[in-house]
Amino acid sequence: MSYVGKDNRELVSALISAIWSGSWFVSSRIFKYFRDNGLEYAVIFLITATLYTFGVFWYYQLIKEYEREKVAGKL
Repeated sequence: MSYVGKDNRELVSALISAIWSGSWFVSSRIFKYFRDNGLEYAVIFLITATLYTFGVFWYYQLIKEYEREKVAGKL
């Protein structure tokens, strides 16, 4: 929450909770679709690992940009 302003913390927290809860439903539907179409569990796991890796990289870039703007005095 240190990356959002004080006025936006409640809204961001609510959005994160909604996305987190919704992601469980969506991911279970995607998993069912993959399994129904004959995809092996190992392949689904590798897809998931790839998506997590992409997400970690994206967050790293986001935080790096935030820190750069903070040092530059733009925030």
